[in-house]
Amino acid sequence: MKFKIVIPTYKRIQIFKKKTYQKIIQKYQLDEVYIFVVKDEVEQYQQQFPDCYIVESPKGYTETFNYFYDYFDENDRLLILHDDVDAFYELQDGKLKEAEDFISIINSMFKDLELNKMTLGGFYPCQNELWMSKSPKRTDNLKFIIDPVSCHINKKDSPRVTLRYKGHEHSKQDIENSIIHYIKYNGVIRYNHYCYKSVYAPKNDKTGVGFRSQDREVASAEGIVEKWPEYCYIKHNKKGIQVGMRRNIKKKFDCCSVKKT
Repeated sequence: MKFKIVIPTYKRIQIFKKKTYQKIIQKYQLDEVYIFVVKDEVEQYQQQFPDCYIVESPKGYTETFNYFYDYFDENDRLLILHDDVDAFYELQDGKLKEAEDFISIINSMFKDLELNKMTLGGFYPCQNELWMSKSPKRTDNLKFIIDPVSCHINKKDSPRVTLRYKGHEHSKQDIENSIIHYIKYNGVIRYNHYCYKSVYAPKNDKTGVGFRSQDREVASAEGIVEKWPEYCYIKHNKKGIQVGMRRNIKKKFDCCSVKKT
């Protein structure tokens, strides 16, 4: 099964090269890689990564993310990666180990999504062996599909993520994306015995695609909860204001599932 690798990045060519490019693309011998960069970076990326497709993108992660729907063909399988992914892990006997057959895991996810007519899938959002061990291997109810490693079946009529909340650029796109895909396609799929290593972008870091400020964080969190109150709520932790997913949301109908190996 073929899928395309899609990587948005901004002003971080060396980080991308040392992390996602070497640790994921080269390690697992992935091909058909599309790197989305702003206009003034296109030539530099073409010179350093001649084996990849370099695509000029809008500035801003939300704008770029929404652009993917238009750029790629209907039903294309898209593996979207951040530019700073260090590793991909699987849980074996209660311990995390680097995955050996990454391509088979991703192919299994795409097969699962297609069987269930869903469009968004992902993996456990943190490296916590205990929590992962207590979680079902696979879920298709409302879960947070965090975006550093996520699988998408491209649909031209998929709902688009809101560009701005309360005058600020959106900084919690993956939370809203999880909700809107859950609503439209009756679920999102998460494999809870797989996770990855990536850096949660520090506030006020204006490189990468995930620039966040306190104002943006607050506006995005409050805007999402005001728009989708039946699906999420505000919570606070050491990282600041966050959006929690409500539990026990009733699905419109039951789904099939692929037996995970």
